[in-house]
Amino acid sequence: MQRILSRTIQSLEQGEPAVWATVIAQTGSAPRAAGSRMLLLQGPEILGSVGGGFVEAKSVEIGLSLLDQPGQKIFPLSLTGKQVAEAGMICGGEMEVFVETIPPDALPFLQVFQEALSRSGMLLFLTLVSEKQIPYDARHLLWGGEGNIAGGLVLSGNVDSTLQEVVKGEKPSVLSLPGQDDPLYAEPIEGPSVVHVFGGGHVSLDVAWIAHHVGFEVVIIDDREEFANRERFPMAAEIRAMPFEEATRGAGLGSRDYVVIVTRGHLHDLAVLRQAIGQSPAYIGMIGSRRKKAMIFDQLLKEGVSQERLDGVYAPIGLEIQAETPAEIAVSIVAELIKVRARAREAGAALQ
Repeated sequence: MQRILSRTIQSLEQGEPAVWATVIAQTGSAPRAAGSRMLLLQGPEILGSVGGGFVEAKSVEIGLSLLDQPGQKIFPLSLTGKQVAEAGMICGGEMEVFVETIPPDALPFLQVFQEALSRSGMLLFLTLVSEKQIPYDARHLLWGGEGNIAGGLVLSGNVDSTLQEVVKGEKPSVLSLPGQDDPLYAEPIEGPSVVHVFGGGHVSLDVAWIAHHVGFEVVIIDDREEFANRERFPMAAEIRAMPFEEATRGAGLGSRDYVVIVTRGHLHDLAVLRQAIGQSPAYIGMIGSRRKKAMIFDQLLKEGVSQERLDGVYAPIGLEIQAETPAEIAVSIVAELIKVRARAREAGAALQ
């Protein structure tokens, strides 16, 4: 969501409209779940996906038409018919996609959205699912748990408890509220998970690009400015050139933070791990052999770090896929990050 939001804002700042296609409902076997989103711009330029094949082709067709003639379109898709079978899609499920023009006057709303997302754990993005010609602001609402943050969509009655339930469930829902003529699409959107990459070498570069591509926000830390710079890491949200002994200073690592330790030497790895293990990130992973792991862990045990804490460190880092090259190692690392992130989401949903 962060990448689509950022690119949409960039387009609107240039006075050019955008179109969002969003899967608002899905049952049975379908290529993408509710909440999947695609951005379309003139060019055409496409970012994101609603499922590929016939689903995506239909969404692009409608989306491009809405770039020329602004509006909204709701369309259901059955993935059981002859047309989708001929396109090679045999999923057998049902989907509903909402395609809407994002006009330049939506810019203030989206800017607030982006800012709120960067500092909040979970927001609820509400969209009026209607083909009526209603201004963008009046069709949307950003809700933050304690009230409205942005948007002019007016909800009938006291619906805070209903919205809270959607947030707790952490899954998009189509709501039919009393007194509301049209249904509402309510989408919980979580602030970004942040990958703190310690080290700026070849593996770090590939980790940064892949992690960015799968929706993580990336922070790069290295003690060498020739490695920790914007030219080398253009995708990074933040770059810090500083000694590894101070690397987590002010970071406040918590449940949305992932620590990837891939420095150029075991003493630097030890310095970073010593700091990170005293905090509570969602993930700590350290590159290196089992021998190096044993040396570093033995040192930390002598310093009073508990075995339980050390057992929570992913070392050697990454899923076991027989990776050898920097790019392959980066794939294994980011795959492990995705796995841990998915498990955390499942665990959070199970507690609700």
